[in-house]
Amino acid sequence: MRVGWRKLRRTTQSATLDDEVTDAGSSTENNTNNENNTSNDARLRQQQQKKRRLDLKAHELLKQLMVLQKKQKDSHQSTNNGSNHNSRNNSGPSSLLRSIKYLVEVRPSVLQTCDSNRLYPLHLACLYSAHWTVIQYFVEHDPAQSLQKTATTGNGFEILPLHFASWRNHPAKTIQILIKAYPQALSMHTERGQWLPLHLACRSGPQCSLELVQELVQQHPAALTHGGSASELPLHCACYYQNSFAVIEYLTLKSPEALTAKTREGWTPLTLAAARDLSLDTIYFMARRCPHVLINQTKHFQQQQQSYNYNSGWSSPSCSTGSSDSSSSSSSSSDTSLRQPHRRSREDERTTNDVSLPNSFNPDMQDIS
Repeated sequence: MRVGWRKLRRTTQSATLDDEVTDAGSSTENNTNNENNTSNDARLRQQQQKKRRLDLKAHELLKQLMVLQKKQKDSHQSTNNGSNHNSRNNSGPSSLLRSIKYLVEVRPSVLQTCDSNRLYPLHLACLYSAHWTVIQYFVEHDPAQSLQKTATTGNGFEILPLHFASWRNHPAKTIQILIKAYPQALSMHTERGQWLPLHLACRSGPQCSLELVQELVQQHPAALTHGGSASELPLHCACYYQNSFAVIEYLTLKSPEALTAKTREGWTPLTLAAARDLSLDTIYFMARRCPHVLINQTKHFQQQQQSYNYNSGWSSPSCSTGSSDSSSSSSSSSDTSLRQPHRRSREDERTTNDVSLPNSFNPDMQDIS
């Protein structure tokens, strides 16, 4: 009987030891698996970070190629009058396209890479005035669907590639490619300023082309009557940013009611044209089509012109000059002080020169250009 109890005790003790050994082995195996998983996760993160760095380097190289091509194009246009412009500049777009294709072939993920401002390759091509063949290539190879994504500029604007192309005064061929790929962008305005592509085209300045404006108006006529955050129509922008006579004439004929529209501060296109020193042909053309506006706003414009002279920057004299020999010394000194024009401070000039339109739209901030 004693032997049986001893045998049972030894069997129980061995079973307990086996269980302890098994538990220790399983815990060691779990720790080993956890360490392996941790090392695998760390290795995966390192690989992802390395891939991201390489993609950003390829993205930066792509940007530098476009910047270089734009500088060469601008220098060529400034030094040549266009006699043999086409024959000498044909190699620029083709060489850039070949370089881009080679870069995409080596690093395909660059097409899905954006920088801190969410600028994809298509945004860069529109921002730096790339040739329409380059933009067509990015539109056809757009796995990231960047046509529908906005890029954030340094001064707080969020705009689409079509808005970039409109503000950069791209040719009508480029606009057609972008509109065909994503027509909804025509009716999408910027969150800040409430501007459509037509507004941005008119805000590009005197270099705004008539073909670009015609293409945008034909594709989206409702943009002619769309007011921005300051109630400015495209015709207001065209007058304020000193567009050519052909552009202003086209916008006026397409939307005659815009001549009587006022901004938030009460400016009409005609008064803006006069305040911004547009040509007499432009002012005469607009005045003939809205003489009542000219009469009603003459007083308003005279007040603005008296407070600030757009030609010289000096305030207008407050009284006319005359002989004051027989007048008293006090009246003579007061008249002299009134007659002498005084230089306005920069803050006063900035306030007086503001015609209720928002600040100039400038995507080329320091962190983008």
